[in-house]
Amino acid sequence: MSVPVLLAETIQIEKRREEWQVIHALADKAEPRIRAAILKAIKDMKGSVNMAAVRRGLTEGDTAGAYALIPWDKLDEMKAPVTVELRTLMEASYIAAIKYMPKEASALRFDVTNQRAVDWLRENSARLVVEVGEGTKQAIRDIIDRAFNEGIPPIKAARIIKEHIGLTSRQSQAVENYRKMLTSEGRKTEQIGRMTARYANRQLNYRTRNIARSESITASSAGQQLLWEDALNSGELLDERSRTIWIVTRDDRLCPKCKPIPGMNPNGVRIREYFQTPVGPILHPTVHPQCRCSVALKIIRSA
Repeated sequence: MSVPVLLAETIQIEKRREEWQVIHALADKAEPRIRAAILKAIKDMKGSVNMAAVRRGLTEGDTAGAYALIPWDKLDEMKAPVTVELRTLMEASYIAAIKYMPKEASALRFDVTNQRAVDWLRENSARLVVEVGEGTKQAIRDIIDRAFNEGIPPIKAARIIKEHIGLTSRQSQAVENYRKMLTSEGRKTEQIGRMTARYANRQLNYRTRNIARSESITASSAGQQLLWEDALNSGELLDERSRTIWIVTRDDRLCPKCKPIPGMNPNGVRIREYFQTPVGPILHPTVHPQCRCSVALKIIRSA
C-alpha cells in the first residue's frame, strides 16, 4: 500500500487532531498487514514440514535430526514483506508529523536512502524474524524433549510439533496443559484434537496481534523521530529549544511500566536523547507489547 493511500484511508490530517492520535491511527491501519506477513511466514513454514522425515527422526531417537528438519529458513522470507510494511508506515508517519512542525520544516521529505532509515529497517526487520524464531525454536525443543521423556508416540509428537510452530514455549505448554485437561475429562480423541488445534490457533493469533501492534507503534514512532532528527540536521529545529514529551494513555489500562515515565522525564528530553524508563533508556515507544504510549514535540519559545 502506497503512503498517500495509507494516509487517506487512515485519517484526514487536521490541526485540531493531536499528533499522537494521527500516529496511532496510522499504526492501527498498518497493524493487520504486518500481522498478515508474520502469519503467512508461519503458515508456509508449517506447510513445508516433512512430517514423514520428522517421524523417522523421532522414531530413531535422533532429536537433533528431527529439530533440524524444521524449515527455519522460511521465517527469513518474512523479512522482505515486513520491511515493506515498516518502511511504508515510517514514511507515512514522517509525512503526517510534518503537519505539526514549524512552517520552515514543510520542505522536508522522507528519503528511503537515508542511512538512518535504512539501518533502522534492516535492524528491526531482522529483530522481528529473530523474535518469532527464537520463541518457536524453544517451544519445538521442549516438545521434542517431552516426546522422549514422556514416551509420546512419534506420529503424535510430529503432529504436535507442526501444530505448535509459531508459539512461544510458554504458549506451547499452555496448549499441552489444555490437551491434558480435555483428556482427563474423558473426551473423544477426535474432539480433543479439534479443540486443542483451535486453542493453539487462538494462542498464535494472540501472539501475532501483540507483535504486530508493537511493531506498528514502534515504526510509526520511528518515522516521527527520523523527521525530527532531519529537521535538526537541516536547521529547521534548534536542539536547545526542542524537546520530545512522553505521553501515556491515562485510563484503567495504564500499566506500571509506562505510568511513571512522564514523571521520570518532567521536562521532556532533547530530540536525540533517551527517555529514562523503568526498563532502561528508550528513544521512543514502545516499552512493551501492546504499549499505547506516544511522544510529541515541544518547542521552547524564547523569552
